[in-house]
Amino acid sequence: MDRRTYRRLDQCAADSLWSEHGSAHGQLPRTGRRQQAIRDVLCRLPPEPYSQLRQQAGRFQWYVPDEHVLGQVYPLPATYDPSTNGTPAPHARLLYLSPTLEHHDAPVVVTIVAHELAHIILDHDLYDLDGRQSAHQESEVRAAMRMWGFQVDADRADMILFCQVLQAAGLAHPRTGVT
Repeated sequence: MDRRTYRRLDQCAADSLWSEHGSAHGQLPRTGRRQQAIRDVLCRLPPEPYSQLRQQAGRFQWYVPDEHVLGQVYPLPATYDPSTNGTPAPHARLLYLSPTLEHHDAPVVVTIVAHELAHIILDHDLYDLDGRQSAHQESEVRAAMRMWGFQVDADRADMILFCQVLQAAGLAHPRTGVT
C-alpha cells in the first residue's frame, strides 16, 4: 500500500489549495473525516498531478459544510481561466463534500476526495455529457487514481460500500458482513 506523502499541509496552504482555518466564509470545519481526507489526498498526490491541481487552484472552491448547517447562501468568488491571462472562466467549479461522508469509513471519504480532485486535475468538462463521455471520464479518473497511489483506498471503499448495500438489503449480517 503506497501511503507516501510528498508534502506537508502548510505547503498545500501556501499553494492556495487548503486553508486550515476554513474559507473566507468559514464553511470548512477544522475536524472531521472529510477534512482529514482532504489533507491526506493533498499530501499524498504525486508531484505531477499536484502541480496540475495547483494550476487549477483559482478555478474551483471547496464546499465542505458542517453537518449542522441546514441551509446557506454561499457567495462563490469568480473563478479565472489561467490560460487566458485572468479572463473569467465560463463556469465556476464547486467541489462539494456532503456532510453524510462523516458517517462513512475513512477509505470511502479519501476515495471520494481523490476522485473529485481527479476530475479537476484532468480538467474534465462536466457539463452536457452524454453517457459515453461520462463513462470515458470516469475511466480516466479510475486510471489516474491507480497511478497516483489511491487504488488500495478505492478497493477498500468498494468493499465497504458493497457490504453496506448487502446489509441494507438484509443479505448480510451487520457485524460480519456474511450472509
